[in-house]
Amino acid sequence: MSKQHIVAGYKGIMDLDTSLIDPRFVKDAVNQHYKDIQEYKQDQLARPTHTRYENTVLRAKRIHEQDLAAMQKKKNEKQEKQRKQDEYNKTYKDRVTNLYKMLNN
Repeated sequence: MSKQHIVAGYKGIMDLDTSLIDPRFVKDAVNQHYKDIQEYKQDQLARPTHTRYENTVLRAKRIHEQDLAAMQKKKNEKQEKQRKQDEYNKTYKDRVTNLYKMLNN
């Protein structure tokens, strides 16, 4: 699928892929697509603010992305804490091993 066959959508309207449309009807399909976008914009403006796409779907998407970022941050912090603990344990083990060798010599 090439980008030259894609007509951009708008928020709640998906992109239009014209690659499978008969070339005779592409112009009509694109015009209808733009008409649908204009109707969508008018419909959104007529809705109460709290029921508009950007305040429902996009808000939920943004919250989801923030949750994912927070989980990733927590995971990274946990991994860093574990790495430091492992490093400490290795150092401690090396010191004990060296001490044991010194005492047995």
